[in-house]
Amino acid sequence: MSNIFIGFCNSYKISQGIPINQYIRAPAFNVKVLTSIMQRKRPAGKKILAGSVAITASDPNNWPPYLMDAQAQGYDMKIMNRVQKLSPTKVGRRRKTPPQLSAPVLAAEVLTSGDDSTEEQMTTGFVTRNGEQGVDEILHLNMVNSVLDCIGEPANMVLATGDAAQAEFSEGFLQYATRALDMGWNVELITWKKTISSAWTNPAFRKQYGRCFRIIYLDEFLDELNADLCPSLA
Repeated sequence: MSNIFIGFCNSYKISQGIPINQYIRAPAFNVKVLTSIMQRKRPAGKKILAGSVAITASDPNNWPPYLMDAQAQGYDMKIMNRVQKLSPTKVGRRRKTPPQLSAPVLAAEVLTSGDDSTEEQMTTGFVTRNGEQGVDEILHLNMVNSVLDCIGEPANMVLATGDAAQAEFSEGFLQYATRALDMGWNVELITWKKTISSAWTNPAFRKQYGRCFRIIYLDEFLDELNADLCPSLA
């Protein structure tokens, strides 16, 4: 869900001429409208939403309003706690001895080339940040389960994401969507133009699956998805 909500916030900023990196109060996101775009009056056999929050995910009172709205819309909520993760960062270059690193950067292996007395040493470090873990993998598991539960009876799979990269513990949305397509499913991707991976729009991929794969961009529904702007739709 983070991919869709971040895309919504960034698209709103662009529409208002606000720099992407500028902090603003996020407009209210209308999950009811998103659900209507995804289902389009079709019955849903399963609705899964995965996301993360900073503290105590098991308590819905800690969820942002759009997640609570999604629960009211009948989604099976899979909300995880964010965890501390290490992100690579450049620390610098020195001769002979590695630099002293201050917290929260953690020193990693020092790579050297040749004689330490004459060659530069490169130090790589890691910064600790809070981030999601296991969120995408939950959705990948449910994608596989849906295909297995409907062997011989392929249906429609609607994905609200733009991500196609390999996840931390699985192969990524593109690979699981491809498996569903190969099993005869129709796959619809609900996404934003600014956040979609180019892998989804690859001409060879689009040609291979033709009408079985469809992309629906949320950009044209930006106003309707803004619950502050269109409260009557909430």
